[in-house]
Amino acid sequence: MIKMIKMILIILLIQLNLHSVKTNDCSTPLDCYLKAIETLEQDRREMRSNVERLEKKILENQLISDKNNLENKKKIEELENKTKILSGKHSIDRLPEGTGPRSQVYFINFKQPFVKIPNVVIGLSTCDVQNGFRLQIFTEQVSTVGFVIKYFTWADSGVLGCATEWVAFIE
Repeated sequence: MIKMIKMILIILLIQLNLHSVKTNDCSTPLDCYLKAIETLEQDRREMRSNVERLEKKILENQLISDKNNLENKKKIEELENKTKILSGKHSIDRLPEGTGPRSQVYFINFKQPFVKIPNVVIGLSTCDVQNGFRLQIFTEQVSTVGFVIKYFTWADSGVLGCATEWVAFIE
């Protein structure tokens, strides 16, 4: 009967991968059983310690991730609260005299940069011309930091002075 119990315990130990308990170290089946329990308890403690370390690491990583997400959210809010609309004025004394197409371009710097390329609307506020009113004013090369105003005339029109007002905005 004792041999049978010992064999059953050996089979159980093999099935549970408890190779650290050697059957030669067991003087009785109870002794093998107690050693097996001791090994299982030790394995359980090691596993519990590993689980606690992993849980701590997961919590640390979650805190870091939450902190990064919060920082990113703040950066997005800061960007969204940045410049949404700017306006300004620009004037010229005169365009080059003569006949045919003539133009001048001026780069306008925004006081603050936009987070994305804005829409720019430009309007004529005053203008002094001679020999017919032939004048085009438009924007080119709009970027987050500024844009180009182009004043253009043709034929024999003379532009003696011109002032514009502009609005740049993000929808």
